[in-house]
Amino acid sequence: GSSGNSGGYTTGSNVLPATQNNTETPPIPPTSTTSTASAVNHIVISEIQVSGADVGDEFIELYNPTVNAVDMSGWSIQYVSGTATEISSSTVSKKNFLATSTISAKSFFLIARNKNASGTDGYTGTAPADMSHRTLSLSGNSSGAKIFLVSNQDEIDSGSDLDIVDMLDY
Repeated sequence: GSSGNSGGYTTGSNVLPATQNNTETPPIPPTSTTSTASAVNHIVISEIQVSGADVGDEFIELYNPTVNAVDMSGWSIQYVSGTATEISSSTVSKKNFLATSTISAKSFFLIARNKNASGTDGYTGTAPADMSHRTLSLSGNSSGAKIFLVSNQDEIDSGSDLDIVDMLDY
């Protein structure tokens, strides 16, 4: 699913490294309009929305920039509050991907927060969610948070866990 919501935060900006030109000759302009930044070769957190129509109107959008579909069935999305002083199993909330979760090549995957029992708090977007949850709340803390895309379903125990595929800090 593709959200197309302009109210979210994005990652994955193409930032080119600064270069130094210590000669008197002006730099040669590029002959191509394509970016020289290296292509990302893994699933990325492409956009989030922390609130919208109500505080629970939240989503996390993933993007697969590769040329192959990626089976996400053994992966998880994990959240740590911005007020947490450490990352540990006691501070991590997570949602495991479903056994059927796959992101097609060059495609998006939408994770949306379910409506509550009374139907008044949750995702209100028009794009259908690929996976939904009531496991974590992105807007639950005004101090921001960290969202981790993890290639397994174990709680991470640090921000440098080797199974972290992508992370967004807001």
